[in-house]
Amino acid sequence: MLYDAAWQVRLDAGIVAVGAGAAVLTWPGATRLVVGVVCLLDPHLSVLLLIWWTGCGRLLGGVGRIVAARRTPGLRRRRRRTAAGTSSVAAGALLLAFPVVSVDVLTTAAGGWLIAVGCAEALHGVVRRYRLPAGSPDRTL
Repeated sequence: MLYDAAWQVRLDAGIVAVGAGAAVLTWPGATRLVVGVVCLLDPHLSVLLLIWWTGCGRLLGGVGRIVAARRTPGLRRRRRRTAAGTSSVAAGALLLAFPVVSVDVLTTAAGGWLIAVGCAEALHGVVRRYRLPAGSPDRTL
């Protein structure tokens, strides 16, 4: 029964994510300010620290993917993982090299990502709802 009601949670999560993504894309300056206040530091410094943290994470995560790809069986999977690791290393290097420009790029990317994930979650929730048997109590809103 709880599994059958999961469509409502996914639909709600999708709607919230779309709204958050739209807010980030509509008010990028306010979004950066909120992130700064949440970090309880100077807004500009906290956003810069967040960019550095993200850049280091991308860089180290990419190196980890490349190393793991060497141990992956199958040439096709190994190539995909190597490509993903290489792109992650490149993204991390760009974040660390150009942190000021990266703020705007990441804000836009995060807003777009939130909208895409929100739409996917909402769609998945609706599809899951319609896959429930007719007359199921969890099928109602």
